[in-house]
Amino acid sequence: MNMKLVDTNTLSKMFPAIKASSWVSMRHRGVGPRFVKLGNRVFYDIDDVEAWFESNKVSSTAEAANRNH
Repeated sequence: MNMKLVDTNTLSKMFPAIKASSWVSMRHRGVGPRFVKLGNRVFYDIDDVEAWFESNKVSSTAEAANRNH
């Protein structure tokens, strides 16, 4: 197993368009990428984040709107 783990703050620096609070909100709502909780700390595997981005790609705004309903 070769996991590349980063915490929420590091993730928000890697993807500056998404604030740390947005990652937290997505995690609480169950709509963000998979994560690992170790004690009271949360980490994301970069491979899971990239897979999550891939799975959320759309070709049109209509397609995006249909995903949200």
